[in-house]
Amino acid sequence: MKSKVLIASADKYSNLLLSDKLSKSFDVHTVSDGKSASDFLVRSGNVDLLICDYMMPVLGGIDLTKRIKGSYSAGSMKILMMTTALNLPLFEEMINSGVDAVVEKSLDLSDIESRVWRILPGISQS
Repeated sequence: MKSKVLIASADKYSNLLLSDKLSKSFDVHTVSDGKSASDFLVRSGNVDLLICDYMMPVLGGIDLTKRIKGSYSAGSMKILMMTTALNLPLFEEMINSGVDAVVEKSLDLSDIESRVWRILPGISQS
């Protein structure tokens, strides 16, 4: 069974690119904001990996992460947060909120894909 990945980004292009890149190895679902991601988790249970934007409408990435860590039985779910402008204070805030990995958004998805494999070791690819 494929691992479940939820991508939460207001950027439809990012959702499409990431979904296309990861859907060969994972069961991928996409939503357009943090509230929809939170609702998805309530409805469908835990996912193995949440990839989310730092800045999203309705519920941003940091608040979403805090909600997940404080409310849900997150289990072994990993969180990869994307941002367009990374700096040290922001990085520290993300990590302190419970994020497992941070990546700057770019059109080259290789870095995001390699971080997915690093934070999800031993995940089934079938």
